[in-house]
Amino acid sequence: MPAKILEAARGMAWHFWPALPPTDTLLVPAPAPAAFLNYLADLGLRPPRFATEPTASSRFTPFGWNAEALRRNMSYTRPSPAPDPAVVSKVNARAFSLVKEKENFGSAACPANFFRSPENLKKWLETASPGRYVAKGNHSLAGIGQLRVEIPDFSPNLAFFQENKPQAAGRESSFSLHRSAEDLPFFTVLNRLMARMDGLVLEEEQKVSAEFGVLFRLGKNGSISTIRIHHLLSGIEGNFLGALAPRKGEADPILDPWRNFIEESVARIAAVLCGEGYFGPVGVDMYVWEKDGRKFFRPLVDLNARCSMAWPVHGLAQCFQGSTVMIAHFPAARIFVPRDYDDMHRAANKLMLDPKTNRGFIWLTPLLALTRHSLAFVGSDATDVMNVRNMTLELLALKGKI
Repeated sequence: MPAKILEAARGMAWHFWPALPPTDTLLVPAPAPAAFLNYLADLGLRPPRFATEPTASSRFTPFGWNAEALRRNMSYTRPSPAPDPAVVSKVNARAFSLVKEKENFGSAACPANFFRSPENLKKWLETASPGRYVAKGNHSLAGIGQLRVEIPDFSPNLAFFQENKPQAAGRESSFSLHRSAEDLPFFTVLNRLMARMDGLVLEEEQKVSAEFGVLFRLGKNGSISTIRIHHLLSGIEGNFLGALAPRKGEADPILDPWRNFIEESVARIAAVLCGEGYFGPVGVDMYVWEKDGRKFFRPLVDLNARCSMAWPVHGLAQCFQGSTVMIAHFPAARIFVPRDYDDMHRAANKLMLDPKTNRGFIWLTPLLALTRHSLAFVGSDATDVMNVRNMTLELLALKGKI
């Protein structure tokens, strides 16, 4: 069988190399710098081949199927089997996963609503229960494309009425006791997100105590590959901070109680996707949440019928089987990017990965003018990895809150 050749979206191609074995090829936008290859070799890492143009005899594997990927696939001598693009678009939409979550998981589903028009959104906002909600575009990326908003109580408020009552003498006031959703500071933002992403989901915010990412490949016959599970790390606003793979074979008190739930959920989700005619890579976000001292499992938070940027953490976990590994991605504008590897040594020599101890950070992307860079952190356990991460970012002068 010919080696696989994978093409990620051009802006993130470099980040994906740890997910591939040395026998595969990763299509990248520029030749791999010799200094980058030497840096990886010094760490004992064997990346895939990097190429700017495909070899026609190779088997093409895109980051995700879309119109461009389908056109590229047909240029190969033996095109790879591909699902119907209409099916790919359908199963990647949040409107789809919202319905399937309710149908397949019943009371475990998060209360949520889907909107396509400003009129329906306005009407719902003015009658919704007060509280915090998570807004997600129909086709946006979950980790960077969500907003958190707080809906106030729109019931009649006498104090508000008295304070704002018109003072015109000799006539009755026509002032409405009800405020409008159009006065909410986020109403316009939600409408823009809804228009740009062909729809909007608003789901109740739940108190999350643990998040998991689950990756697998679905065959045309409904077969499921090895299920890979990692911890998802998120910021206060739900923004993606990284993916963490615990040391292989080690007990995981946070994840272990939920493994059976995760595996059962994967089987249901795979059956749904197979029934729609989808096959290929799948990523599912799941989490554990708390209420009144009890813990609950949400089996379908976000569904992505494509490769996930968390795949590389599992590739690195294979390289460092006695360690815990974390990966994270940072905007270049918010982090000090060394000019070269000598500059990196000067800035953070003591925290660079030591191949003898398998502890420290790895700069996963070449030192080019990229919009985002990826780093990996390796340590003995989750606490150690977070210590390595925090000290590394302090040395690299990360700008702003993450």
